[in-house]
Amino acid sequence: MKSHIVEGSCESFAPETCLRRASVFRANDSEESISSLISHLIKLAIKTQTDSEIVIVGILPTQNQQVSVNGQLNAGIRFLQGQTHVKDGVLYMCHTSCDLEEAGKLTDYLGTIKTWMDKNQGQVVTVLLTNGDRVDVSMFKNDFESSGMASYAYSPGKKLAISEWPTLQTLVNDGKRAVVFLGMFLHYHQSRQRTNNTDYLADSNKAPYILDEFSYFFETAFDVTEFTNCALNRPPGSDGNGLMMLGTHDISRLV
Repeated sequence: MKSHIVEGSCESFAPETCLRRASVFRANDSEESISSLISHLIKLAIKTQTDSEIVIVGILPTQNQQVSVNGQLNAGIRFLQGQTHVKDGVLYMCHTSCDLEEAGKLTDYLGTIKTWMDKNQGQVVTVLLTNGDRVDVSMFKNDFESSGMASYAYSPGKKLAISEWPTLQTLVNDGKRAVVFLGMFLHYHQSRQRTNNTDYLADSNKAPYILDEFSYFFETAFDVTEFTNCALNRPPGSDGNGLMMLGTHDISRLV
């Protein structure tokens, strides 16, 4: 498949998607919104060194990917999800615990994405990070700034309805091609009751471009052994009205 590329404009396999809104996974508004394939825990695997990039490959239970961040972006992935935990006072990409799997600093992960975006000026990338240790959002903001990703991050200025999202072309024109969300890992947000938009410590007053995941999304069930429906599983207490859908498409096996 060949990408439709026009210098200085939005780049897409299907040019018409550039005029669609950056609100994703809205089943009843497919003419205006887009669907995006999400890569789960992209950074979590064995680390090897190739061409100055930390290439992530691995098949262990704590490892989720066999293709590097650059490799997945080059293949067309535009929505990256990763889990963070604090190690020695620094945010790392870790699966449940850094003792189980540690795949480098968050700044390195963001730096890899930023470098790819520098080379692909017509592309919009969404990043969803989980705040496993419930640290202050300023730690994430510092890493976005030090990695340079903050320069690409989109700040809406208010809570957006689905119909208010800008088009991909607008994000490209404005140079704000990274859409960032902060949420919580599964085992945390299934056991907690959500009361307001700061439950997962996203705070627009401190970091206006780091958006609260469940103010914009609902997710389907995670631990499933077969696909049966796309019903809301989380956040608790929500009916999903006005939210985009994030569908979980990984199947668990009973052992």
